[in-house]
Amino acid sequence: MSAEEPFGIMGAQIKIKLTLLSTDMKSTIIKYLPLIRINPKQKTIFELEIDLHEDTK
Repeated sequence: MSAEEPFGIMGAQIKIKLTLLSTDMKSTIIKYLPLIRINPKQKTIFELEIDLHEDTK
């Protein structure tokens, strides 16, 4: 399975954690996106898309 291919998950909880650098660049801020629950009785396709952007400062 390559990173570009979607994959199936049967019954899962997915948590996405973001670690951000504070505006003063002295500490980190941790945020969690809302919990995603996948129905175990139904085949579900989970795809993660990430867009990265260069820091333009």
